[in-house]
Amino acid sequence: LCVLTGVIFAASASLFGANPAMAQSTDPGSIFKDCETCPHMVVIPKGKATLGSEPWEQGHLPVEGLVREVTIDYALAVSKYETTRTQFAEFIANTGYEPVDNSQCFSWNYSRYLGFVEWHTWDSPGIYQEPTHPVICVSWQDGTAFADWLSKKTGREYRLPSTTESEYATRAGTRGPWFWG
Repeated sequence: LCVLTGVIFAASASLFGANPAMAQSTDPGSIFKDCETCPHMVVIPKGKATLGSEPWEQGHLPVEGLVREVTIDYALAVSKYETTRTQFAEFIANTGYEPVDNSQCFSWNYSRYLGFVEWHTWDSPGIYQEPTHPVICVSWQDGTAFADWLSKKTGREYRLPSTTESEYATRAGTRGPWFWG
């Protein structure tokens, strides 16, 4: 599986497509792209990890769940970088997709969090963004539609990662409340 992770969303694809010529390396750490404008995907090693947090850990939230061991015993790859505004714009231009309820999004300015702000959208988020910046103000449905489009475009299965896959990939074998320890 390839999981396209982003600030807001991610996707996943089979490392071996229907076309044998499209087979990608399954070596952990190897990087591939399925097309010129597709995301760079990084192969994640199979293995076991302890995910979640202890109730006494700094920053623990009740919704995080308790510590548990998980096993990823299948091919998995995640996007090396967040999905960019350019990649999302290509998807919109190629499909005519209308983002779901894209009339408001969580917003902030340089000094504080503003909450839901009306009329901030992925292409007008209320802050300056370069084309290479991560796309923001998109929903889970928008991410799923983007992944479906990547699947059709590449002939591979792309999807959003589960929370377990996302935490497994971002923890990269570490433990503790933050990725740096």
